[in-house]
Formats: sequence, C-alpha cells, structure tokens
Amino acid sequence: MRFLRTALLLAFVSVIAMPAMSMAASDISPAKRAAIIQLMETTGSKNIGLQMGSAMTQNLVTAMKTGNPDLPDRAVAIVAEETRKLVEQRIDGLLKTIVPIYDQYFTADEINELLAFYQTPIGKKAISVLPRLTQASMLAGQKWGQELVPELVKTLQDRFQAKGIETK
Repeated sequence: MRFLRTALLLAFVSVIAMPAMSMAASDISPAKRAAIIQLMETTGSKNIGLQMGSAMTQNLVTAMKTGNPDLPDRAVAIVAEETRKLVEQRIDGLLKTIVPIYDQYFTADEINELLAFYQTPIGKKAISVLPRLTQASMLAGQKWGQELVPELVKTLQDRFQAKGIETK
C-alpha cells in the first residue's frame, strides 16, 4: 500500500509539475468568466482534466509496474477506471483554478478575439491539430531529453572525478 501511495504521488506530481502561479481568486466579471469558459469549450481545453487523468493513469501504471513487473491487467484497468471517475467528479474544481489563469494572461477583448479566430477555418484547424501536434512535440522532447542523458551522466562523472567528488 505504501508503494501504491508513493507511485500515485509521483505520477500526479509528474503530470502537474509546472512553475507555480498565483491561483488567487480575482475579480473576474461574469461576462469575461463566461467568455473564458466558452473559449475553453471551443478549443477543447475544458477537457484538460480528462487528459491529465489519462496521463496520471499512464504514469501511475508505469510506476507501479516498475515496482511490480507482474502487475495484472485487471489492476491496470482498475487504476484507469478509478482515475477517470475521480477526475470526472472533480473537474469543476480544476476549471475554477484555470479561469483565473486565462484572466491573468488575456484581457476580455483578447478572449473575444480568440473566440472569433477559433470560428475561422484556420482556427478550427488549429483546434483539431493542436492536441496531436502538442503530443508529438512532447514525445519528441522526451526522446531528445533521453538522448542527452548518457552524455550528461558522462560529463557529470568526469567533472565529479576531476573535483574529487565520490558518488554511489
């Protein structure tokens, strides 16, 4: 059970780790709040919680399989089911924290301009391809980062040795 808790915490943190932002409630006008929610619905970003739940599931299963390579498929199915249910139950809480972030970065006029843009053919195309483009870019970035690891490890080992630092 302790391993499961640790794996879950690591999976969750790996999904949500990002620079800290102020999530303080701000005075967002009802019209701007509605426009932000409409923008999130239009672009599909309102579904970010479901995407995070999917990523949490993948990270949790990977962590669990590291500690237990013989993890049965039914356990993986339970993890996916329970994560999805919890995310769906709590999605409104996530939206309440995201609306102020949009408010922080966009004026009401800019939100309305974005809404107008996403009604155009290129805006609709952007909505349809950006999730796949983002996923492919993230995978490319992960692969690139993994390719750097051996070189970084060698460089660090050489530097540590030159400075008389022993590592285990």
